[in-house]
Amino acid sequence: MKTRLTPQSRGVNYQTHHPTTCTTSRLMESEPSRYTDLDPHGRQIRLVHLLPGTKDDPIKCILQLVSLDDKPVYQTLSYVWGDKDITANIQLDAKPFAVTTNLHAALRRLRQKSEARIIWIDALSIDQSSPDERTHQVGLMGTIYEQCEEVLMWLGDRNTESEGPWMTVEDAPARPWSDYETGPSWGFLEHFVPAFDSDLTAFVIVYMMSCMDHVRDLPFLTQRAGNHLSVSNDYVNGFKCLDAFLDLPYWSRIWVVQEMILPPRATVVYGSVVLPWQMFADAERRYGEHRDTCCRTEVDRLIIAKLRDAVLSIEQIRSRRRKEPSFDLAHVAISFIHLAATDPRDKIYALLGLVDDGFRTQSDYTISTHEAYEKVTLDIIFSTKSLRSLASNSIRPLDFPSWVCVWNTLPPGHIRYDDDKLRYDTCLYYNASASKAITALYLSSSRLLVAGTHVDIAIWAGDACQSLESTWTEVTRAIPSGEELLDFAGLKEGLEQAYEGGGSWGDAYWRTLCADVWLLRKVGETWRRTLPEDKRKFEYEGDDFIQIGGMKCDPEVAHAIDLVTSNRRFFITRTGYLGLGPEDMEVGDSVYVINGSNVPLVLREEVPHFRDESNRTKENTTDPTYPHFRLIGQCYVHGIMDGEACQDAEKDIELVLC
Repeated sequence: MKTRLTPQSRGVNYQTHHPTTCTTSRLMESEPSRYTDLDPHGRQIRLVHLLPGTKDDPIKCILQLVSLDDKPVYQTLSYVWGDKDITANIQLDAKPFAVTTNLHAALRRLRQKSEARIIWIDALSIDQSSPDERTHQVGLMGTIYEQCEEVLMWLGDRNTESEGPWMTVEDAPARPWSDYETGPSWGFLEHFVPAFDSDLTAFVIVYMMSCMDHVRDLPFLTQRAGNHLSVSNDYVNGFKCLDAFLDLPYWSRIWVVQEMILPPRATVVYGSVVLPWQMFADAERRYGEHRDTCCRTEVDRLIIAKLRDAVLSIEQIRSRRRKEPSFDLAHVAISFIHLAATDPRDKIYALLGLVDDGFRTQSDYTISTHEAYEKVTLDIIFSTKSLRSLASNSIRPLDFPSWVCVWNTLPPGHIRYDDDKLRYDTCLYYNASASKAITALYLSSSRLLVAGTHVDIAIWAGDACQSLESTWTEVTRAIPSGEELLDFAGLKEGLEQAYEGGGSWGDAYWRTLCADVWLLRKVGETWRRTLPEDKRKFEYEGDDFIQIGGMKCDPEVAHAIDLVTSNRRFFITRTGYLGLGPEDMEVGDSVYVINGSNVPLVLREEVPHFRDESNRTKENTTDPTYPHFRLIGQCYVHGIMDGEACQDAEKDIELVLC
């Protein structure tokens, strides 16, 4: 494969390091003299020189101290540490050093016969026994990955039974994708036998997807009755291996996000197989294009959808980063909330390399998880001069202040983790607080003083809506019809009657169904506000209509409804507003528009409280100055999304979020 896998070594005398006998040593317990101190005020890092060798030679590495300011040439390794109690020895600076078996396997596969490989590897390059150095180096990791020549994404070792003779990546034969950058070629199919190597067949499937014209024309699919496609028998095992490949632990790590996004070039390594990341990205992109247009019916039934889940969020941000130098931390954190971290603080720290250099939060392992999340939320609020972060997630653990962004867990049954990301993104299309300047002051005991307008109180809330099935058939939804909502509101004059927020109830109903936004899937999943002519999508006459809320909907609008309603409740307020609120809202909750927030918020009044030194909540009835509320979540309320409720500044009140 044409990939720059061998940065040249300079100024290092490898002959001075002789083999030594390996003895057992515990992982991360380094000798005091092993690491040379780094300048805590500089941008120094250690590069690993993986010395040449053959299959059975002991693995030998030496460390080189360099400054990022000198623009050294190196690769980075992205990998899963694995079980820290199961280790194998290597030689690091001619002394025994224990590494996890997964890293040991990676070093064996990546080692070359005649040249050293220069690579940055966190387990070797950072003194893991030093909290101060770890904090310092984690703060540099964004730059480390951004300045590297290439990231090698080590997915793990292959099953040797299916692979055949063991080999390094240097010895591996050419594959169909070896010259991927020069363009696709289908000539290999003349000699390819799918049943010979199931792992390779899995990657051939991805290769075919990356350069397909139409899904129905892919060689591994067989046409059945109607538009139904199924996998041909020769490729069944390949699909099983692709499924297993996408279930590997690597894809579930939060640290891989910046490790994959920041480098200019990314290469996947699985055993001795080397694959260009761009092939996976192209496969996902073309899958998405065809799924949403000409091949929608066929594709939705394929297990290939798992590839989209693994690749989409990563590639979206990789692509955007070519145009935007930094990102909104809340957007990125929500996008990857489903990924795992051993330390919950790493759900923040692992993403800091993607945000603006001026962002104040730095990795700090000396503070608690609660302090870390509270600090980053305040930094987001005051650096953006916005309270948009209050709408960033529906997960609000009771042991955290409700206004704090918490991205370290998914609640049981929260399958659609991307709901929060999509809704957070759509917030930009509203202006509920009429561009009023943020008013926020941090008080003691983890309380936030804000100002805003009280809109109304919920007098009815429906059942939480469940997500549509991917096949769009046999769907049971908790979506009431417009007529049913009128009954709940005590109104008897039909959908043509006037609505509290202007227009008719009929218009309020269909616009609330889609939260008054439209997903433009054909142009990269962007959104726009609805237009009057969009109403015809809710009066669809095609045979493939989907029945929702008593209306025959175009499948396209059904998808938009699914995105904005799943895990939310319809509700009606005392004065007759119709809205979509968070799953946890209840009758009696209040709707507020808080200055600096794009969307209204559902709040629940609480007895004032404070947190003691053990972070336990205690009631405090001695400070009745401001009403205290717990934030339940963001909401859509038809008729107040563009500042209509905030025209009278004298109605602003101050309140405390706790």
